[in-house]
Amino acid sequence: MVNIPVICLIFVLLVFPFYWRLTRLGQNLWLIATSLALYGWIDWRFPCLLLFSALVSFSCGNKIAAASSPKQRKAWLLGALSINLGLLGYLKYVNFFVGSFVALTNSVGWHVSAASVHVLLPVGISFFTFQSLTYPLDLYLGRAKERVPFITFITYVTFLPKLFAGPIARAGEFSEALSHKRQFRIEDLQEGCTRFLTGYFKKIIIADNLAAYLVNPVIADPNSYSTGAVWAAMFGYAVQVYADFSGYSSMAIGSAKVLGLTIPENFNFPFLAVNFSDFWRRWHITMSTFFRDYVYFPLGGSRKGRARASINVIATMVVCGLWHGAAWTFVTFGLIHGLYLAMNQWTKHISDFKGRYRQLRVILSWSCTQVLICLSMVPFFSVSLAAAVVYLRALFGSPGSLSIPSQTAALFCFLAFFFDHFYGWLLAHRPGFEKRYITVQATAYASIIILSYLFTPDKPNPFIYFQF
Repeated sequence: MVNIPVICLIFVLLVFPFYWRLTRLGQNLWLIATSLALYGWIDWRFPCLLLFSALVSFSCGNKIAAASSPKQRKAWLLGALSINLGLLGYLKYVNFFVGSFVALTNSVGWHVSAASVHVLLPVGISFFTFQSLTYPLDLYLGRAKERVPFITFITYVTFLPKLFAGPIARAGEFSEALSHKRQFRIEDLQEGCTRFLTGYFKKIIIADNLAAYLVNPVIADPNSYSTGAVWAAMFGYAVQVYADFSGYSSMAIGSAKVLGLTIPENFNFPFLAVNFSDFWRRWHITMSTFFRDYVYFPLGGSRKGRARASINVIATMVVCGLWHGAAWTFVTFGLIHGLYLAMNQWTKHISDFKGRYRQLRVILSWSCTQVLICLSMVPFFSVSLAAAVVYLRALFGSPGSLSIPSQTAALFCFLAFFFDHFYGWLLAHRPGFEKRYITVQATAYASIIILSYLFTPDKPNPFIYFQF
C-alpha cells in the first residue's frame, strides 16, 4: 500500500531546502523532477502516461488557440478529448464494459465468455486527465485567452500533492502562480503546516479509526449486526469518506502552501448543507464545478426550461458517478444524486426558508438532506448492487444482534467530526472567529499532535479516492 501522506511529506522535504534560492524556471524544473521521481517510485510507467496525457492536451490546446476557424478549433478539441478520454476509458473501464456486455448476452441466452483484461491503472489517472484537459477546454470555450508556457504547464500537471486525488486545479489559475518566482513567507509555512496537520488528523485518526472499529466490520456482514449498528455504520461511512478525502485535500493544499502555491479548496463543511444543491457546492468542489462547467453547461444547463434542466443534471451526475469507478454501484450513486438535484430544482420555490417557522424549516430540510445523502452512500460503498440491497434491508430490520465493534472509538470519531463542522458553522456565523482566541487554536493543534500519536491505527486504511 502506498503511503500518500509520507510521499507528500517527502516531496516537500526534498523541494524545500533548495527551492527558494532558484530562479522561477529553476523552481518549476525542480518541482517537475521531484514530482516525476516520486510518482515513478510507485511504478516507473506512471510518469510516461502522465507526460503523454499532458503533451496531448498542451499541443491540442495551442492548436486551438492558433486555429483560424471554428471547425479547426473543434477538431483539435475533439482530438484532445478522444485521446485522453479514450486512454482513460480503456485503462479504467475496459473490464467494466466487457463484463456488462457478457452479462447482457448471457441474460438473453447467448452464452459468451471473456477473460478479464489486465491493464495498468496509474494512480490518480482520473484526476490528472481532467486537470490536463482543462487547458484545451478553457481555450476552446473562451475561459482562457493566453497560451501557457510549456514548462509551466508540465509543472502544473505533474505537481505531486494534487496528482493523486486532486483538488482539480484549472490550468489557467494554477499556471498564473507558477509563472512568477515564489518567495519564502513565514505565513505560508505556518498555514501550510497547520493545514497538513489537520488533514493528517482527519485521515489517519477519524477516517481510519472509523473504518477499523465500525464501518468495515459492519459493511462486510450487515446481517450479523443489530439494526442500530447498521445505521451507525452507514452514517459512519459518510463521516469516513468526508474525513478521508477532505483530509487528503487539506494535506495537498498544505503541501502546496508551504511552497508558496495555492490549490483551490475542495470541501466547505458539506454536512452543514440544507439541500442537495448546497451539498454539491460544498462537497468535492473542484470536481462538481468541473462537471458543471464542462458537462452540464454544454448540455444546455437550465437555459431550455426546467424539464430539460432536470434531464441535463441527471445525465451529468450519471457521468460523475461513472467517473468514480467502473461499476454499476457508482452509476447508481450518480443517478440517485441526479434525481436529488432534479427534485431540488422543482422544489426550489417552496424551500427558500422565508416567512414563519423559518428556523424549523431549515432544521427539517437539513435533517432530510443529511439522511438522504447518507442513504445514497450505500451503493457507493457496496461491492455490488445485490450487496447494496442486502444492506438496505438490514437498515429496516437486521436479523443480527451484534453491537458496534468499538463504541468508544466510534464515539470519539463522531465527536471529532462534530467539532470540525461546528468550527465551520462558527466561521460562517461569527466572521473573524479564526483570528481570535489564539490560545484556543494553539491548544487545539497541540491536542491534534498528541491524539495523532496516541491513536494512529496499526494498519492505516487505504485512501478511498485513491482508486479513482
